[in-house]
Amino acid sequence: MTGDTTNKWLEFPTSGLLLWFRAGWMAVDLFFVISGFVVGLAIFYDINSTVKTSENKFRKKFFINRFARIFPLYLLTLSISLIFVNPNLIFDHLPKNIFLHIFFLQNLFLEYRDSLNGVTWSLAPEVQFYLILLFFAPLLLRVKISILLIVFIGVAWFFRAELFSQFTTAITLWSASTNIFGVVDEFGIGFILSRIYFTPWGERLFKSNPFNLTLWLSLTLIVGYICQSIYWSIPDYYGSISPYTFLKTLLAISFGLLILFFCSLQVSGVYRVALSPFYYLGTISYGIYLWHMPILASINRVVGVPPTYQLATLLITSILAASISWHFFEKPIIDKCRKLQSSH
Repeated sequence: MTGDTTNKWLEFPTSGLLLWFRAGWMAVDLFFVISGFVVGLAIFYDINSTVKTSENKFRKKFFINRFARIFPLYLLTLSISLIFVNPNLIFDHLPKNIFLHIFFLQNLFLEYRDSLNGVTWSLAPEVQFYLILLFFAPLLLRVKISILLIVFIGVAWFFRAELFSQFTTAITLWSASTNIFGVVDEFGIGFILSRIYFTPWGERLFKSNPFNLTLWLSLTLIVGYICQSIYWSIPDYYGSISPYTFLKTLLAISFGLLILFFCSLQVSGVYRVALSPFYYLGTISYGIYLWHMPILASINRVVGVPPTYQLATLLITSILAASISWHFFEKPIIDKCRKLQSSH
């Protein structure tokens, strides 16, 4: 599971900085940590804005906002994948496939996890974490940060250790660990960072100054290098209980440090203008993620195209599709949901 064989691009660099791309699955772990942080911040703002009314109003607002952001494009790309990429599924357990995907349960079943637009498996634990926040956010905002850290990490370690004792193959181990409890430490570390952000000492940690920037970047590189060294030094990641159980937590810590660095950076003025294309890519990143797999599946049907051209076509087409869907599909729905909320 350590090689990148999606397009059998065997000549892709196997050493140096580009080696990181052969562990591209780690980008999903980064996504989980960022998600925990961003959604945690949103919850703080939502609860603070509705504290004079009720927790039920917060839950309603949270549900509508998350639904508008996640579900419409998710459903659209699932439909595109079913009709144009894998129409055989129409005649192969279609009702169960649709049920599991509509309710974000596909990550619980190996045979259905990536049957419709494979990347959507990662949205399942995402939504499962949302449900935890939906019901327990007010409590999670009152519990001590140290207790949260112990619970999030402890549950993940126990769950992954139990999985290792029950499953023997890499694919079954990986599939089982995509359950929310297998990655809850990653969401949790991001969420805990959002808690820290609103504390007095959080203001100092996130403050933009040369010391903080140097410290967070240095620690990110050090912990990230340790993670990569551990991962590439073992012949079988899923065959060793220690890295399988603990490495994701260390990886999440490195990504948490990276969030601290970028939050402390506080880019403004001409620098923000210069980086505006990257901010825009961040805005449409959800669409890029959901569109890239159906596009890749279509590109793979063309025989004889060199991997470099496939990569260029994939990047350009995915960004174009995400941009179109953002402006003409996602954003209008999100704006309409916000207007409906403000009118009540």
